Amino acid sequence: MSAMQNSLVTGNPRFNPTAQAAQTNSLSIEDRWKELLASNPIAQLATVEGPFALGLQLADGSTLLAVDRFGVQPLCYRIVNGELRFAARADELCDTADGSNNIDPQAIFDYLYFHCIPSPRTIFKDVYRLPPGHYANFERGQLTVAPYWQPEFSEPQGPVSFGALKSEFRELLRNAVAHNLDGSTAACFLSGGTDSSTVAGMIREATGQAAHSYSIGFEAEGYDEMAYARLAAKHFKTEHHEYYVTPDDL
Repeated sequence: MSAMQNSLVTGNPRFNPTAQAAQTNSLSIEDRWKELLASNPIAQLATVEGPFALGLQLADGSTLLAVDRFGVQPLCYRIVNGELRFAARADELCDTADGSNNIDPQAIFDYLYFHCIPSPRTIFKDVYRLPPGHYANFERGQLTVAPYWQPEFSEPQGPVSFGALKSEFRELLRNAVAHNLDGSTAACFLSGGTDSSTVAGMIREATGQAAHSYSIGFEAEGYDEMAYARLAAKHFKTEHHEYYVTPDDL
């Protein structure tokens, strides 16, 4: 995607069924976004679920950027000579083709320390990634970055049984997995840990069919997780596929 583009719409947003935009199924996703954001856009962003990245010029001349609540879809930006540029990838916004003159030393430190580069920083100087659940508004040369959504935690009112909370939690997990299935053959990565094993199990509950699970093993004692993946695959009766990486593959 060009860093000079005027709009960017990626992902699979789920619009609030009560919103007018969600009822206009004949419109393109970009037009549905424009319709939804025509009034009180920041508040409207909080009604949209699912993975998405958005970059649009609004009717008032301002430019609005936004990413989904968990930052599944990336969106990067930078300001050059008073102009906002944005793209799905950070390397599309660096000055040189290979980015060799723009590597941020602090980003390298962050990667070595955190095993990732936390947003809003990217590997490139002056190129930023919009944090999860945030929007950026660019108007009259001024950029505002702020959250449009934050998780809310509230304690249950009155006595609630463990069994009821357990059932509610499982239902939330099942619905979350089901929302991300598109009707094709369901598949997932399986390491044997809590997260991937839960997804594998919930795919069966949501579809009534076994998931295709995929695991990667490698020769590193204490780090290879294939044995745990096999246990999970057997328990959830997945269609399991294994791949091994050897030193010769590297």
